[in-house]
Amino acid sequence: MEDRVKLSKRFIDSVQPPEALEKRCADSDVHGLCLRVYRSGEKRFAVKYRMGRQQKLYTIGTVGSPWTVEAARVRAREVLADLSQGIDPQVQKVARRDDMTVDDLIDLYLKEGPADKPNKRESSWEGDRSSLHSHIRPLIGKRIASSLVPADLAKVQVDIANGKTARKTKSEKKRGLITIKGGKTTAALSVVSFQAMMNWAVTRGLLAKHPTKGVVRYKLERRERFISMNEAQRLFDAIEELERRGEIHSQYGLMVRLLIMTGARRGEIEGLKWREIDMDRRRIVLSSERSKTGARRIPLSNAAMETLAQIPRDSLFVFPAQRPNSTSGHTQALPGVWDRIRIEADLPDLRLHDLRHSFASFAAEAGASLQLIGKALGHTQIKTTERYAHLRDDPLQAMVDLVGERFENIVRKKVEVPRPTSPVFDGFYVDINSG
Repeated sequence: MEDRVKLSKRFIDSVQPPEALEKRCADSDVHGLCLRVYRSGEKRFAVKYRMGRQQKLYTIGTVGSPWTVEAARVRAREVLADLSQGIDPQVQKVARRDDMTVDDLIDLYLKEGPADKPNKRESSWEGDRSSLHSHIRPLIGKRIASSLVPADLAKVQVDIANGKTARKTKSEKKRGLITIKGGKTTAALSVVSFQAMMNWAVTRGLLAKHPTKGVVRYKLERRERFISMNEAQRLFDAIEELERRGEIHSQYGLMVRLLIMTGARRGEIEGLKWREIDMDRRRIVLSSERSKTGARRIPLSNAAMETLAQIPRDSLFVFPAQRPNSTSGHTQALPGVWDRIRIEADLPDLRLHDLRHSFASFAAEAGASLQLIGKALGHTQIKTTERYAHLRDDPLQAMVDLVGERFENIVRKKVEVPRPTSPVFDGFYVDINSG
């Protein structure tokens, strides 16, 4: 049985799963459009139609982005228009599924996916583009997407990890070559991007089911690298020396200083605008579009304020692009300059993101709580900040060192140690509270 009602978001949200396998609600606005509600709670838009004497159902997609009521009505009208020309949408869909290659799917996903996922950050899309173009496309781009099985993606992951897609290639954005690397982390991230694309294809109705679902990706290992105060000094000295020799612009040294002093992400500092800095309240105020974890406020220390005071306000951006033809308006060259800085400082393994970790390590060593560190870094979950917990073990280390020192004194001075009064304990007894 079908109920006829004007479909709306409020109505759809109110429909409860039926006791039977399925319940249908026909739209009163577009003839043939209906809502299918399953016992599992899943809800889908579909078009009910006839081809000759046969009654059929064409599934548009699962309720939610991109399939809102308005989008479903538009698609239903397109289907009905095709029917008036004798075109069976079900046959078209199957043909499209059978013919679509992984290359086709990548192109469509990167073109239309951002509109379906408006809250996904551009940096995340950039990661998907890199993974799909650099690793997935060379390995299985010509394969029919619907023909893949989990073993295919598992092999792709192994091949990427073993460096099969690693190479040097011409950069699309800047002159010169870029190095594409393999490894387990790259492989795991490529699998994440590929699975996201396949889920989107199912939602869009481009695939009947997820053909590679269930592949276990490599565990992403967190790399922790913290700089010491001595290394920070070497870093600052290297920056000054490179600036003195005229090998880097002074703005890059200022950016590195701000990254260490604020714990901000590279993109937050690179694209920083003067209007985002509240000098009176000594803080940077970022909108949800500018920060990975949503709107946040970054406190500024006296040293950070002094650094900002050295920068002329002759642009919308704090760190404007050096090239006049830049599309972003702000500099994006820091990663390349960073290579020169870390080599000059003799810190070849230090990444830009390690400066953010180092800010947290300095705070932890100073006794700051994990809650405060998380707030300063813009973490939304305390679990993310817990990686710095071990840096606050100094009191425990001090106690262990004290006990060890007492034993060392015993060995060096051959101090006679009294036996414990308890007959149960047969060993050394050391009173660490004694003088």
